[in-house]
Amino acid sequence: MDIASTVVCTHILGVPPTAYTQDKCPRCKGTGIYYGVAVDGSSGDAETVTGVNELMQQLQKIFLTRRRPSGYGFDYSLLTKVSPAALAAIKAEVQRCISYLQQLQQDSARRGYYTPTDARIAGIYYLQVGADSTDPRRVNISVGVMTQSALKLPPVFLSLQNRAR
Repeated sequence: MDIASTVVCTHILGVPPTAYTQDKCPRCKGTGIYYGVAVDGSSGDAETVTGVNELMQQLQKIFLTRRRPSGYGFDYSLLTKVSPAALAAIKAEVQRCISYLQQLQQDSARRGYYTPTDARIAGIYYLQVGADSTDPRRVNISVGVMTQSALKLPPVFLSLQNRAR
């Protein structure tokens, strides 16, 4: 369970409450949404994402995090030179990241944490890795995961490039 971070803006803020039009709102800056902890008005608890939405968030997070000594995260050093051999290595790294998430879920289950079957990774049903046609420094990755309830999640699309430390 993760804390939800995307909040739809009401364009009412301040003490006393002041209503703004969307294009003049200082909180969302005209986008209609802002990022922060959403609070349930009736209970005062932070709203959370669970199930399939949490899994989608975890998939994005593992690819946007630089690889740690524990094994979590994506190895950005593979993006230093984009070549056919590098694309094959990147594809293997994506599979390793998904396997790592799957192993984390299994470890959590052994510790007694319940994850619904529609949020447990069963495998990869779609994986495409290719060089970006407009920017040679970027690699486009699209990965679709199937859950244990046979639900095919929409593919997660990322465009990554090597980041300086």
